[in-house]
This record gives sequence, C-alpha cells and structure tokens, in this order.
Amino acid sequence: MTAKATDNQGLTTTSAAVALTVAVPDADNDGYPADQDCDDNNAAVHPGTVFYADADGDGFGNAVAPTVTACLAPAGYSAQAGDCNDQNAAINPTAKDVCGEDRNCDGKLDLPAQAAPTVAAQPSSTEYTGADAYTLYLGYGPQSIRLTASASVAATFTWSANLALNATSRASVVFAPTQPGSYPLTVTARNEAGCTASTTVTITVLDARGIKNTDKVLVCHEGNTLEIASQAVPAHLSHGDKLGGCGSVAARPATAPTRTSAIQHAAVEFTTAPNPTQGLTSVEATLPQGNYSLAVYDLKGSLVKLLSTGQATDRQHLRFEWNAQDYANGIYLIRLVTSQEVQTKRLVVQH
Repeated sequence: MTAKATDNQGLTTTSAAVALTVAVPDADNDGYPADQDCDDNNAAVHPGTVFYADADGDGFGNAVAPTVTACLAPAGYSAQAGDCNDQNAAINPTAKDVCGEDRNCDGKLDLPAQAAPTVAAQPSSTEYTGADAYTLYLGYGPQSIRLTASASVAATFTWSANLALNATSRASVVFAPTQPGSYPLTVTARNEAGCTASTTVTITVLDARGIKNTDKVLVCHEGNTLEIASQAVPAHLSHGDKLGGCGSVAARPATAPTRTSAIQHAAVEFTTAPNPTQGLTSVEATLPQGNYSLAVYDLKGSLVKLLSTGQATDRQHLRFEWNAQDYANGIYLIRLVTSQEVQTKRLVVQH
C-alpha cells in the first residue's frame, strides 16, 4: 500500500510502499483459513478431503478407483478406504469372516471351509443280489449296510436321525432297515472352526420276503413272481431273474457275474441343467426299453413333483422341465427309475 500527498500548488508525491497483512483465523488448524474452510471447527472437513468410490454403500471405499476432493462426501463416496470388494456390502474391514470366505479384507481366512464328505457303503455280506451296495432286499442277502463318511480336516460327523441307524454322531454307522422304502441319509462334516458341509446318500430297500411262506424268497421270473427257497436264488439270478416281485421298483444294478448269455444294455444317460437353478430346469434322459419314472424329492425323501412316468423304447431320448420358482431354496433330489437302474442327482435351487 502507498500514500499520495498533494499540496496547494497541485504538486503530488507518493510514499514508499508499505505491506499490510490481514490475518484470517484458522480455528481448527487444518491449513484452510475460515474464509476457505467449509467447517473451521472440524479439522477433518476441508476442501482437500479425499473421498473414495463406495459402490456398495458399506461405508468403505475402493482405494484403487478414482477419488474426488471436496468438503462433503458426494453420493456414492466414502471418506474411508479399505474395501476389498466394493460390489458386496457384506465384505469390508469391519465385517466378520464366514466359512471359506475372507470378508474383513485382512487377507486371511479365519474360518476355513469344510469339504463335503464322501460316503463308502459296505453291505453286511457279499452275497450277490444283482444290486449295488446302496440297495438291500429284505429277506435275502445283506440285511444292513455300514456307511463310513470321510472328509479332510473334519473334526466330527453327524448323521440325520433315522430309526434304522445305530448311531448319528460318528463317522461310521450301520443302517439296518425293517421296512422297504427309499431312505435319504445325510451326513454333515464339521471342522474345528465350526464350518460344515453335507452329503446325502439314498438307500433303496426292497421287499423280497415270501408272501405265502415267510421263509421263501420272491423272484421275478419271465414276468411271473415266484416264491422259492433261498438256496435256489443264486441259480435264478444267474439266469437273469430279479429279486422281489415283478411289480416292485427296480433296484440299482451291480456288476453281475460273468455269463456267456448276458444281455448288454446301454448306459442310462441323465442330466440336469442349469444346476444350480433360479427357476426353470431341464432334465434330459436317454432311456433303455421298459417302464420308467422321473420325480423330484426333498432331502427328507418326500415326493415334491412327479415329472413323468411311462414306457420308453430302447435309447429313447426324452426332455422334461421343472419350474422351481415356487419352491424354497435348498437341495432337491431328481430321481430316475428305469428297468435297469435307479439314478439320483442333486439339484440346488437358489432364487
């Protein structure tokens, strides 16, 4: 600033420049004076505040995404960084880990996932019945099955309750049914972190006990049901007869003893897609000649939906659809019964 003086003769003179400083207070000491600061009582609020894109709105932004500077957070931004998944609000530095997933962004897996158990089936005897290890015939052959579950890092195993099981809280249990039926049995493996995974196996129990004489055995011989002595059963099976009455549900076949007259059957082809599904699922099957049925069951073994039943020609290809939109999330069993075998596939419904 300078001063200018003028005398009565009109002559002027100008003083030397003098510097003046006007001090504007900075109450919060954030480096921004009050006339520039958006809140001079809060050092954390000023025009240079950095905000991070927060797409999932969990209060933590993405540090590698473009930032903005402003007094207040624009919509979709947060003053805190550190989010390792900005598309999922359940994942941020304050979240708790869940089984098999790092959700607190510390790069560590606090709760390791538990692998689903595998189940080995061992019938109580090796007597040939024409069925696989998961099928029993009441009145002939093995009358129980030992089921042994195994899974890496599992600390405990728990089986679904069933009166035919001798235990429910061990890896190896014995299933000894007294009534025919289809029995889904679920075993759950749990690790030290408390994480679980489950597997369901289905035991098919068919009745081969004699009707007129309980010490006899039922076999289906060329479309006729016979009651024969148990000693005669192996000879009938070796000639292609089946255990049980001719109207009983077909069992899942085992590898039969070698016979020069054995009839070779094409494998049953059976697929479901998509799996998991949010709604409509297609089930496709290439069937052998004979009767078949296709149905949906829940894990308790209760019928949910009968998709189709009828008689197929050899290698007939059929396609069915099931709309799971109106059914609860969970695991369902798609069961195909043919003249050769019973196949079951797990279908996951996730809306």
